[in-house]
Parts: sequence; C-alpha cells; structure tokens
Amino acid sequence: MDSWREEFLANCGQGATETCPFVVLGNKIDKKQRVVSMKRAQAWCQAKDFPYFETSAKESIVDQAFQTVAKLALQQEKEESLYPLPETIHITPTFTSNFFPCSC
Repeated sequence: MDSWREEFLANCGQGATETCPFVVLGNKIDKKQRVVSMKRAQAWCQAKDFPYFETSAKESIVDQAFQTVAKLALQQEKEESLYPLPETIHITPTFTSNFFPCSC
C-alpha cells in the first residue's frame, strides 16, 4: 500500500506532498475476493492516521468519504496559507513625468 500511495502522489503533480489530505476507500466490500484485506487496510491506515472507509456500489458511503477529505483539505488550508501575503501592503503612487511643456 505504501508504493500505491507513492505512485498516487507522483501522479498528482508538483503540489502533492506528504501533507496532502488522504482518505482510503476499500471498495467492493460485498465481494469475497479482495486484493487487500479489510484488516490489512485498517492497520495501514491507522498507522498513517488516514481515515478508512469500506464502500460498495450498493451503499452510499462514498459521500461520507468525500466529505471527510474535503474537511481535511479545509482544515489544512486554515493551518497553512498557500500564498502568504504580508500583513500590510503599502501603496505609494510614483509619478514619472515624461511631459515637457511645449513653448508653442
């Protein structure tokens, strides 16, 4: 699962870092054959402090997962500003005069 996350971050572009909000969805829970067991996924997510949801097409748990990742993103945005600005911006007009009076 670590290599899957690394690949995910690599494909997200330059803005993706280790601090990106991350939620894991175990899908097709109504099927018996799974690539990653629920127990293994839960343990991995718990160690990484990632929210984990079990989903299937028959249930609407996906909405809850998207709401969770949105809340995490908003929380992170509050904690760190993407574009920090100075507290005060001084605006002073600067005039350069290229106007020469004509003696016409």
